[in-house]
Amino acid sequence: MTYRRLTLECQMHPETLFSGPYALNKGNNVASRPSNGDRAYMSRFCLPHSEKLDGDAECQLYTPYHRKNVNGQIYVSRNFVCFASRIDRLVNVVVPIMDIVSVEECDRINNRRVHKAIRIHLNNNQDFIFSSLSDRSTVKDRIMKFLMELRGGLKRQTSKEDHLLKDEKVQSLANAILKEPLYERFPFGEDIPSCTKEKWKQLYAQFGEGVSMFRTVELHRLLLEGVSPRERGKIWMICSGAAAEMALHRNEYLMLLLKSQDQNMLAMEEIERDLHRSLPEHAAFQCGVGIDALRRVLTAYAVRNPNIGYCQAMNIVASVFLLFTSEEEAFWLLVALCERLLPDYYNTKVVGALVDQGVFSDLVIENLPTLHSKLVELGLDDMIALSWFLTLFLNAIRFDSAIRILDLFFFDGAKLMFQVALEMLQENMIKIRNARDDGEALVTLSKYTESISNKENGAPNTIFIGNLITESYRNFGEALTTEKIDQLRLKHRLKVVQGLEDSQMKSIIRSVGKECKFTYDELEMLYYLVKEEHLLSWKPRTPLNRKYGFEEKPRLDACVQSQYRLDYDLFKKIFPGLLPWKNLSDVFIIRVFRLLDISETGFLTFRDICYCLGMLLKGDSAEKITMFYKCHIPPAYNPMDNDDHDNRSDCGSTEMAVEACTVLGSVPNSPARQPIMRRSSITTTDEATIVDSVSGSYSTLSEANKYNEISDPILSSSVSPSDDMMSTSQIETDLNQVSRYSDDLSDICEVANIRLETKALIPINQDQFIELWRTFCDLFDRDTDDQSLYHSLGLVAAQLLNLCETHKNMRKVEDQIKEAMRTDDPMADAARQVQQRADDSIDSWQLNVEQIIASILNEECLAEFFDRKHSLKELIDTYKQTKVS
Repeated sequence: MTYRRLTLECQMHPETLFSGPYALNKGNNVASRPSNGDRAYMSRFCLPHSEKLDGDAECQLYTPYHRKNVNGQIYVSRNFVCFASRIDRLVNVVVPIMDIVSVEECDRINNRRVHKAIRIHLNNNQDFIFSSLSDRSTVKDRIMKFLMELRGGLKRQTSKEDHLLKDEKVQSLANAILKEPLYERFPFGEDIPSCTKEKWKQLYAQFGEGVSMFRTVELHRLLLEGVSPRERGKIWMICSGAAAEMALHRNEYLMLLLKSQDQNMLAMEEIERDLHRSLPEHAAFQCGVGIDALRRVLTAYAVRNPNIGYCQAMNIVASVFLLFTSEEEAFWLLVALCERLLPDYYNTKVVGALVDQGVFSDLVIENLPTLHSKLVELGLDDMIALSWFLTLFLNAIRFDSAIRILDLFFFDGAKLMFQVALEMLQENMIKIRNARDDGEALVTLSKYTESISNKENGAPNTIFIGNLITESYRNFGEALTTEKIDQLRLKHRLKVVQGLEDSQMKSIIRSVGKECKFTYDELEMLYYLVKEEHLLSWKPRTPLNRKYGFEEKPRLDACVQSQYRLDYDLFKKIFPGLLPWKNLSDVFIIRVFRLLDISETGFLTFRDICYCLGMLLKGDSAEKITMFYKCHIPPAYNPMDNDDHDNRSDCGSTEMAVEACTVLGSVPNSPARQPIMRRSSITTTDEATIVDSVSGSYSTLSEANKYNEISDPILSSSVSPSDDMMSTSQIETDLNQVSRYSDDLSDICEVANIRLETKALIPINQDQFIELWRTFCDLFDRDTDDQSLYHSLGLVAAQLLNLCETHKNMRKVEDQIKEAMRTDDPMADAARQVQQRADDSIDSWQLNVEQIIASILNEECLAEFFDRKHSLKELIDTYKQTKVS
């Protein structure tokens, strides 16, 4: 069979091939995820997650210990050449490409002719000969290509690392790292018999040593007999794939420790709390050496994988690793455990453990059906083995016995956990079936696990761990395969994830519902919409800062911890489509996002969008106006936003003249168009333009005054900037008019203050007021809304502008009076000048939200418009129909 370049074939049929095109199609988000074939390849040979299969071919491997050729398949990836025999477990080989010295064609083995073979020579003088390769040249060329690339990369990396290691700080940290297993300083337990040690020596001599050793059934038999504590760490590193991954990432552990020194991680608090709870009975963790090493290992992993950080039970397994391996090796064993062997076990939701509990329940149904019925009756079917799996039996049985399970676990993977757990249930089946309640059943299992021992000829009531493991292989070894477990995991992962999703949704809706105006059904519809759009527009979404990461402690808030948060791109896609007003500008959407993004992470939660939509769709008129007001003052308002308005296209008719840029003056160089905040004024002509533009029916402000009894007196008192002094009587007249208008609105203002706490909102200046009125005009449907809305909005604008102009004139007169009364005292004059400068820095043109609310609600048609309620269900249905069409 020719060498299959799976990276090319998979582009055409990714769902049918064994491997995927990850390396050749990085730009595609879907293709960038490992395919099922890649996962099977990584799982079969315990390779790093980053490894992607390049191709495979049928061949024969020459086994020097038997002097025979074994039929099988060769697999080539960027960093490894692997072989698996056609007969399961007969022989497997993993050859790191970085260890290869040469690859050459050969035609003879021990003076015996072979067909189309290549010889791979390693730096430990070990040779691997693959024959019967129909496409020998392609296989050789691919291996050589990856070898050259790897050597070039290693050369550059070595140069950088050598320069970095010269730093004193780095050298000091490197010297602190534990170079030997803690077992050498703190020996414990009994060693294996000398005859077993001799067998291990013979195994290394016959099958090789290290990552590239021939992994045969003989290795499995010796693991069942036992491993010497001095050899245990080496075997764990080889079988788990940690040794190969560590070799590929030289000095990464040191770099992670350096990085951790510059971060104030939340995980550190939890790590410190659990350090002294890790094997407290062992002498190695009663002093600084073991504790310091464990701290560094857990901290480095928290930096490497911030999505997990640190979770309970990681400290237990990491401390066990430190007993038998060096510090750096313990770190890579932890990586292998958390990311490959037991994926998703160690996180806040223990998804992996819940999935495996479901898998175990299915296996009990299949292999021990009568016992499963009893477990369901007792309510233990979905939790019986959860604690065993989470700690790899380390907390369930004695330490020296649990270590024997770990020996086989790194060789066989999760399969071993399930068969041992099944064997423990089978040996206690009669007692569990006779149990009267769940407590009695749990006590039975607890007594059994306490009786497990590592001594073959122990007390009469003890169970030898070697016999337990052997019986598990005999009774369940054939029934369980890695492929079957992977299939069951996939089945139960969907159930677990869906259950967690539903639970999270209910938690979020319950917390949001307390402060939102939507019903539960409406919130559920909105949640599903946000979730759907989030998934359809999938992309990596990372907060602008680490508000919810390392630097700060995350809030205990389901909304914050939900994966369905909205960045601006997603927000601007969903939010405008759920509003009943379709003419709102993009700048307004930006301002709403700024208003809701209180923590400045660049992300909004489900609560944020519910609160805002609830106010705009279900709130009363005062609440809606207040929400619009908040969007036009800092922090939502940015004066530079005005530049964007200049570029907005005119989408309304000339006759109606309701485009936002003409509502409050359409001159491009008008003071309202400047992108900086400053003091300004609006003249009587501007006011006339406002009313004329908004109403569309009145060409002059004097005609509009027929409907506004306070406008004419105030306008008649307007003073040009060239006037030197205003009469006191005229000011009093203006004050009376303003007072009369203010008295009419005082009741509504007070209600707004009490219910909406609007006193905390800063006043709005002239530029912000102009932008607010633009937004109000955008709310009206230009095709169907009555002219009375535009007319009423123009009248309200005139009233508020007159109110502000009068206050400005009053201030000018007061300043002129103070100037006339100034003394000859230079100190007093200096103080007045300082005060004058301070006063000038305050914009005298100001309106507060109460005045705006009161003025709008005085107009019946506007009050009715803003008090209108909108159905979220209808808006969501419209949104979906529009999207489909």
